[in-house]
Parts: sequence; C-alpha cells; structure tokens
Amino acid sequence: MKSDTLFNSEVIEIPDDLRFICPEEKLLQFVYEAQHSTSWPASNLTLRNVFDPTPAPVLRSLLIYSLGIGVYSARDIEIGVLQESNLRYLAANHSPLSSTIHSYRRNHSIPIRAALNKLLELALSVEESGDGISAEQLAREAQRRFLRATQADSMALDE
Repeated sequence: MKSDTLFNSEVIEIPDDLRFICPEEKLLQFVYEAQHSTSWPASNLTLRNVFDPTPAPVLRSLLIYSLGIGVYSARDIEIGVLQESNLRYLAANHSPLSSTIHSYRRNHSIPIRAALNKLLELALSVEESGDGISAEQLAREAQRRFLRATQADSMALDE
C-alpha cells in the first residue's frame, strides 16, 4: 500500500514498506542512525511491564523499523519478532510483549515520530527517491504512520 502526500499540487508516493525503495541492509543502518540522532527521555521503569525486560533501545529500534516497513500494531510487531529475520535481529534476543511495545510507543510518541521522520529522510535519500520532499511533508508522513499504529492498536483492543 502506498501513501499519498500532497505537495506543490503533485502527489508523491511513499510506499508503506520502505524496503521497496531502500535495500534492507541500508534500512537497518538507517534505523540505528535515526535512533541515535533523536533525543530520548530517560525511560521510566515504572511504565514498563515487570514481566518484559526488553530494554528501551531495543523497543525504539523495533518501533522505528516496524513503522518504516508498514507493520503498525504492537501485536503484529510481537509476532514479527518471532517470524521476520530483521525484527528478530533488532530484538537482540528479547521477545517484547505487545503490551510493552504499545505502552512504550504511547509514552514516547514525540521522539518516535522524530526518529521515524529521520528514517524516512534517510531512506528517501537512497537513489534520490525523495528529491523535492520537504521537511514538513516528511513530518506529515511520520505522523500518518504513527496514527495508523495507534489506530491498529485501538482496533485490536476493541476485538
């Protein structure tokens, strides 16, 4: 699925899965770059699930990568860690619970969106796929993806 973003009376298409425009190895590298270029608040351990010791940097990497490849719900990320090699790699021998992923995303929305914005910028810079895309457009796309994740988790709770 592709997202449509308007700018200068033109429609640009950014695929939900950035692997269509960026090699997987580069995308993984960009996830780490995006994470390290973002200012993160100190993790509040009282917000974390006591049965899930997944460290905050692992949760960050999983969320940034997942939002970049169009995996939005916390439950899908939890399952993806077991089934998808790149998510398993980013999980670094941890198996985060969907409740932990959801809680972390909810409590760190601003830096996650900033890191996702950076990931989009880096991924679109490969082969100049993102020429002409403004910072505002990248921010809107990051916000759209974040909202899709929030909606996916809300729908899962309704079921």
